[in-house]
Amino acid sequence: MADAHNRAIEDGLCKTLARLRHEARMQQKDLAFRVGVSRIAIWNWESGISFPQSLANLRKWAEAVGAKLEIKLTVRNDDEFIF
Repeated sequence: MADAHNRAIEDGLCKTLARLRHEARMQQKDLAFRVGVSRIAIWNWESGISFPQSLANLRKWAEAVGAKLEIKLTVRNDDEFIF
């Protein structure tokens, strides 16, 4: 069950990454330059083959497409922290 849930989250992330890049009217090569990765890395992220390996890359991606990056952490007692 957790695998199906994780895959759904990953699929949603892939589609969101591609959609926001398109909305920003950027090509993969342009976004790659702004993030500091290869065009293939952007393609892999949008295809679900791999994901950004650092929060720094994800933050640069968000800034490049005009998105806001928030990270939500929920701990065992259901306390939530948003960064």
